[in-house]
Amino acid sequence: MRIVVLHGKESFLRSLETDRLRDALAEAYGEIDVVRFDGKETLPVDALDECRSFGLMQQHKLVIVDQADEFVKEGNRAIVERYAAAPSESATLALRCEKWNRGKLDKIITAGGGLVRKCDEVSPAMATKWVVGRASKRYGVTISPDAAEALVDRAGVGLGRLDTEAKKLSAAAGDGGAVTVDLVRELVGMTREEEAWLLQAALLSGRAEDRFKAMREAMDVSRHDPVFLSFVVTDLLRKIHTVSRLMDGGLNGFQAAKQAKLWGASTEPIVAAAKRTPARVWGALFVDAVENDARMKSGRCDARRSLERLVARFASVA
Repeated sequence: MRIVVLHGKESFLRSLETDRLRDALAEAYGEIDVVRFDGKETLPVDALDECRSFGLMQQHKLVIVDQADEFVKEGNRAIVERYAAAPSESATLALRCEKWNRGKLDKIITAGGGLVRKCDEVSPAMATKWVVGRASKRYGVTISPDAAEALVDRAGVGLGRLDTEAKKLSAAAGDGGAVTVDLVRELVGMTREEEAWLLQAALLSGRAEDRFKAMREAMDVSRHDPVFLSFVVTDLLRKIHTVSRLMDGGLNGFQAAKQAKLWGASTEPIVAAAKRTPARVWGALFVDAVENDARMKSGRCDARRSLERLVARFASVA
C-alpha cells in the first residue's frame, strides 16, 4: 500500500496500526526509513516531496503525517488528491488524525490499493477481549476474562491506559503468571467513573438510609464536589427514564437496556426501577435534576442541601 489513512478517537489503536504497517514494510523491503511530519505545521508539498525523493541508501520510506485533517483541508486537498492518483513507488504515506472528512480522496486512495481505516473507541466487550490477547502475546501472562473485565471496569476502554495497566499487572504476576481479579483490585486504582457506578448502585439499593449514607460519605470522606455527585444522580435518572420510555414503547427490559447501552451489574436494578414507576414520573424528576444542576453550578443554591433534596426525591420515587 502506498497510502494509508488511520483516523479515529483511539490514538493508541492508530499507533498499533502504524506499527503493523511499519513491520509489514520492513518484511517486504528490509530496512525502512521513517519520516514524521506535523500536518498542522507542514505544507503538503514538503511531505509529498519527501515521498518522491530517494534516500542515500534508496531505502523504502514510511512518511507519517499526524493531524492529517489539517494537512488535507481546503486548498491543500487538490494537491494531495493528485499525489494519491499517482503515488511514489519508493514510499508509503500514512495519514493519521482523529477527525477525517470522507470524500473524493478516499475513493482515489482505495482505488489505488490504499487503505482508509477507522480507529475508533472500542466497546467494553471488545476492550475485555483485547486485554486478554494483549497480556498473553505482549507480556507473556494469562489474564482471565473476569480479571480483564474488572480491569476495563476500573480503567475504562481506552487502549493506551489498558496497555499500561496490563504491563504493570504482568510485572506483578511474573513471567508465565496469571493476573487475577484480586490483583486487579489491588493494583489498579478506582476511576472517577467507577466511583460514580458505585454511588449509583447505592442509590438503587432500595433503602433510603443507604442512599443518604453513600452521598454523605462521598462528600465528607471522599471529599467529592456536590456538583459531581449531582451529575451521578442526574446520569442515573437519565438511564432509568430512557429504559422506562423504551419499555412504554413495547420493548421488554432486556431489549430496552440493550438499546440504552447499559451493561454490568447495575442493569437489572435500573430495569426494575423503570418498571416500578411510570416514565412520566421519572421524566419529571430528571428535568428537576437538570435544573438543580444548573442552580448548583451558578451558585444560586446551597449545593449540599440541594443534593440532599434531590436524593430525597429520588428515594420517594424509587
